[in-house]
Amino acid sequence: MKWSMDTHKYMSEITRTALKIIVSNNITSESSASEIDSVERQLVEAGVYSKYESAKGRIRRALFTYFKAYGCMNDDESITEMGNAFIEDKITIQEFSFWYVLNYKYISDDTEYFPTQLLLKFLKKMKNIDIDYGYISAHDFSLLVNCEKLSDINDDFIEEILENRKRENVEVNERQIGFDIWSKMLTQAGILIRRPDKSLVVSNDELADWILNSYEREFTVSKGKIITGIIKYLPVLPIGSTKGDSSYYQNESTALKALLFDTIDEKIIEKYILRNKNVVLKDMKKALGIDERNISFYLNFHGLEHIVGFALKSNSNNKIKRIGEILISLELTEESLDEETDSERNVVERLTGGNNILLYGVPGSGKSHEIKTKYCNDFNLMERVVFHPDYMNTDFVGQILPTVKGDGDEKEITYDFTPGPFTRVLKKAIDDPGNHYYLVIEEINRGNAPAIFGEIFQLLDRDDEGKSSYEITNYNIANEVFDEKERPIYIPSNLHILATMNTADQNVFTLDTAFQRRWNMKMIENDVSKAEHATKEILDTNVTWERFNTVINSQIITSSAATLSSEDKRLGAYFVTENVLKYYTVDADIDDIVAKYNVDSNDFEKINRIIGDLNSRFGDKVIKYLWDDAFKFNREDLFDSSYKSLEKVLDDFNNFTHENRFNIFNQDIRENLFLERAIEESVDE
Repeated sequence: MKWSMDTHKYMSEITRTALKIIVSNNITSESSASEIDSVERQLVEAGVYSKYESAKGRIRRALFTYFKAYGCMNDDESITEMGNAFIEDKITIQEFSFWYVLNYKYISDDTEYFPTQLLLKFLKKMKNIDIDYGYISAHDFSLLVNCEKLSDINDDFIEEILENRKRENVEVNERQIGFDIWSKMLTQAGILIRRPDKSLVVSNDELADWILNSYEREFTVSKGKIITGIIKYLPVLPIGSTKGDSSYYQNESTALKALLFDTIDEKIIEKYILRNKNVVLKDMKKALGIDERNISFYLNFHGLEHIVGFALKSNSNNKIKRIGEILISLELTEESLDEETDSERNVVERLTGGNNILLYGVPGSGKSHEIKTKYCNDFNLMERVVFHPDYMNTDFVGQILPTVKGDGDEKEITYDFTPGPFTRVLKKAIDDPGNHYYLVIEEINRGNAPAIFGEIFQLLDRDDEGKSSYEITNYNIANEVFDEKERPIYIPSNLHILATMNTADQNVFTLDTAFQRRWNMKMIENDVSKAEHATKEILDTNVTWERFNTVINSQIITSSAATLSSEDKRLGAYFVTENVLKYYTVDADIDDIVAKYNVDSNDFEKINRIIGDLNSRFGDKVIKYLWDDAFKFNREDLFDSSYKSLEKVLDDFNNFTHENRFNIFNQDIRENLFLERAIEESVDE
């Protein structure tokens, strides 16, 4: 790995704990074996290592090397300024990572440069070409890491990256090239954001520009010093006139942070953030020299309050020093002590375009196929449900169910909300704004859709970006999705709702106008020629599925014009699959049948029975549908008039062979089925 960072650990609360234990026990590599052994056991108790065997020998072999590499210790194992700030909880993990990655310098015999400068220059160039290009993938990183100098990020290099991106994703070993650890540190630093596909984008353009501009200035890096390298160029707060005793406000670090780094309303600061309730905010601002010029002055450095504090403390102006001291005293919150900091989370701009789409058409026209091929086929990004007459709002949204907790005599029954598919996919979409999510509802009109949606119905109205135009209150959903019962519920712009509906279905619920108005209706054309199995022949008949489908549907349309029958009784292009069309024989398929159905290869009675069942599937599915449904009231339009029962129709279709199977149909239908072949034969003659 060219840009070397420790690949086994990165800066975290675990490493902070390890350093605290080592320093508090005054351990060095010269300490006695018993002293080191005692500390290694403490590391296990503190959770740094899972077991003693893992910790044994790690202090000498790994931890000292690790803390020296990260600037917490000098070469003589004495603690550095940054190391002290780290163990005294005066620096967050984000701030430590920011300090480290900006000051990390790659040095070889031939060259030296700052990798973060190289990365940000690359990202800026890519974004200038097209905003959608402004990311770096693991494969991009594998090429970038081989650059020898900053000027290597030129037009030729960018062109190479763009050409590589046109190809299929190239697998790279992220650990081997260092992409995993650099991703971790850069996102922890708040400089970049990791997207769901693991690529990285700039989190704050203004901050990135400041970093690049600072790299252009002359500077040196001192190991273990906090204000070193480009960090010494952190902007200095402009101070206005002061009046009063600034030391009186030494405990108001939270309020000062809100003024300098946030955009919080001053009424909220005074009501909730001021620690000393006797403090008047306007007096505090006067004493510290805070005016309109510096309100939210460090907005782009949010999360780096302590680093800024150390920078201001080193200023020669005593008033600025005082502000620095106050910021340094800002206590680390539980959130900042969490392993997963805000900068690490996938906080990316939410995708837009969410919609409600209702795909309708005849049975088997390919509605579900349309969803699979044109919308989503990844179950990690979707929830799929099927509506039916007994399906209820509680199934869809969620319900309170009893849960047994505890063991033995301590068991107790509690009643907890169990989320349904709507709530589950809603939470996924809200938590992951960088991906599109899909709620797929099959057979939406087979259930009482307005009742199943219930109050969710109100959310189906969407604005131009795809977010709900209105919000509702639902304590259970809000608690599940946001962990806050009072939060309003809405459908985000990256959540799509797709529904399918067979227009031929009978005895189903109707969708009223108000409900349908909230959906984009999309008819799926019943085009059998586009089906993958259109040219496959039906059993041993030499008649293709496309030909059969075309002839039968033409007759359905003709019949519907003269009767009350409906054109929506047509056979869909995907009414049957290729397997249903296939003709099975002992000679050709015995091996597959023996393997699939686990039968004895010599048990021909059972094998023949299985083959018979397989070959009868087309009749049982298609011919039955035509007799019982499509031509229920006008069977003579399709079938030979001699047939009086479905049983006889299926017996003849399944027992006849080749084109004789279609003797069940009247003469006009038979002629049309074989018309195409007759024309071809006459042309050949």
